[in-house]
Amino acid sequence: MRFFTFLFCGFISLSIYAKHSDIERFTVYSNVHGVSISTIGKHKVNSFWIEGEDGVIVIDTQWLLSDADIVLNHIADTVSQPITDILITHPHTDHFGGIQAFIDASPRKPIVHAGFDTARSIQHDEQGFLSSRKKQFTDNITSAVTIDHVLDDDQSFQIQGIEFNTITFRGNEAVATTLFYIASHDALFTGDMVNNDTMPIFYQGNIDGWIEQLEALKDRFPAETILFPGHGKPGRANELISRQLDVLKTYRNSIAASLFEHGTVNVTAMAQDIIARHPEYRQTAGIASVNAVVEQNILWILEDWRVKTSSASDLEGF
Repeated sequence: MRFFTFLFCGFISLSIYAKHSDIERFTVYSNVHGVSISTIGKHKVNSFWIEGEDGVIVIDTQWLLSDADIVLNHIADTVSQPITDILITHPHTDHFGGIQAFIDASPRKPIVHAGFDTARSIQHDEQGFLSSRKKQFTDNITSAVTIDHVLDDDQSFQIQGIEFNTITFRGNEAVATTLFYIASHDALFTGDMVNNDTMPIFYQGNIDGWIEQLEALKDRFPAETILFPGHGKPGRANELISRQLDVLKTYRNSIAASLFEHGTVNVTAMAQDIIARHPEYRQTAGIASVNAVVEQNILWILEDWRVKTSSASDLEGF
């Protein structure tokens, strides 16, 4: 295992503002780096890379090929090694849409790793996410993805001298999310299972199950574990998981209370109340406004609870 230095207490955060892009770079350990890029609305998407013994491991590859090129430039600034492996946390296009840029930039095709559900969903485009985004972004998104190494739910494996452990949860923000834990660093990469200041999406998730999963995750890892989210800055696991739980419980408790007292939900008024209680949370998935995200989330939760509403769930996929 190569030597690394923990830098979180002296957290390095480099903010760069480029045309059409809001870019922020993170260095938490001397060999673990990340970039957050926002090119569509205020939707910030994270990619992380880890320096191994003879190559670089990338976790999640951005939404657009043009954004992936930005990440590649930052990788070149920090390390001279080639990219040998890519890990995908879940099957939403904002986390794998830029993968072809990484493949094209590598002297040898990197090995692409993903959990079983993620691999199946991406390769067969089961939810239609990729086809929807190809219509929107045309040639600025990867056209097809092949997963080379399908991971088990609870598996240990080594890449470039670094041991990873997988933890899979189903039915949270995605149909399934594979978390990657590096015990030597006490570092946890969560995809969208946990985000930071980014409004969650309930299109595929069961909110009660997601809350249970987060509580189990919080119990499993020490408070000092460093958590690398799918969106937003890295931070202490206890803090980020607690904040994610807080916003999920705001949704659940608000909807449940309204149904108990009134038998219905005023979606517009409730959305405004949720936003007022969590003003720091940004919109997500390129949806036009945070109001639209929150209103749609309320409808999805009601749909999951089999509560009839007069509004339809009609937002396109990720």
